[in-house]
Amino acid sequence: MKITTDKTLLLQALTDAQTVARKSTSTPILSHVLLSVQDTVQLRATDMEIWQSTTLADSDIEATGAITLSAKHFRDVIKTLPSGQVEIEALDNHWAKITAGRSQFKIMGMADRDFPAFPDDMVVDTTGEREEFGALAESLARLIDRTIYSVSVDVARPNLNGVLLEATGSIATMVSTDGHRITKSAGSATLKPLEKGITIPHAGLLAMRKVFSDCDQITSIVIEDGHLIVSTPESTLWVKLRDTQFPPYNQVIPDDTKNNVSVDRMDLITALRQAVVMAPERTATVKFDILEDLIRMTSDNPDIGTSTLEVSALYRGPTFSIGFNGTYLLQAIEHIETDCVLLGFSGELDPVTVTPDDAAVDHVAVVMPMRL
Repeated sequence: MKITTDKTLLLQALTDAQTVARKSTSTPILSHVLLSVQDTVQLRATDMEIWQSTTLADSDIEATGAITLSAKHFRDVIKTLPSGQVEIEALDNHWAKITAGRSQFKIMGMADRDFPAFPDDMVVDTTGEREEFGALAESLARLIDRTIYSVSVDVARPNLNGVLLEATGSIATMVSTDGHRITKSAGSATLKPLEKGITIPHAGLLAMRKVFSDCDQITSIVIEDGHLIVSTPESTLWVKLRDTQFPPYNQVIPDDTKNNVSVDRMDLITALRQAVVMAPERTATVKFDILEDLIRMTSDNPDIGTSTLEVSALYRGPTFSIGFNGTYLLQAIEHIETDCVLLGFSGELDPVTVTPDDAAVDHVAVVMPMRL
């Protein structure tokens, strides 16, 4: 195998691949990338949940073949090279020679036959218009941004370590929860209807969001044989869907709340950020006193001190006190885009709903209370 390719394109492909490649000591091959050369030059990476393949366009192929190299070390070398052309040649015993100008490196790799197979045989329907897939990617990117913050990062809980995606054909809904909070957001999206929801793992969401950063380049988004597949002219991303039962979230999200408070979003964010500074590190507990046209927040950390902050609000109803993890509530409010938010309360031991002050936006976050 021997090719000559552009350093900038190769570095970008390696940067994307390194986010996929798993830093694994038990399976070293997953920390490597596969450089495969046939009719085209493909750079591939996988962690067995995500597969990403990028075509290095306009590469000069002198000899076909394949080689597997450490994603980190390969990228570190390419990053130091000057702009221009880079020559990569496979040597005996899984070594590679990298040459650029007067610089030459030799890197030890692994047998390419040990690299995991890719799901290339899945049929990707690219008959739709690019504008259609671009609009879908934009909608899904918006839903990911609104919900990914409340995904559980505990990989030992696979049913929570991802986002549930539901689709009716014209509306897509994403739901995430870590057991302490839930976020549900919906929006217009032309996506094939799903008989039941699919769960996209957290790592897959991050990879998808990165690809969606340039929505105009999306040529296909399909769900096929337990995978969600996103294609651009230069790359294909396969995300393995979770075969788990997502919690029945509709049983947790209140249909209605007794006491609703309208408050300026940025005023509340500013006050909450200040309150969290003084909250206990482990629980981030903040006490909320809901008063007439006023929210008073109190946090107390025996090792640091106390804080009391007040925010004006629109509220006429009974006064009460309730506690929350301030960080959880802050994140829920930060992921709403309207100028004002509505806080819905039912009781001191009931969860709070956080919604936009705009009925046209289908979004709700739920945060469980804490005992004071």
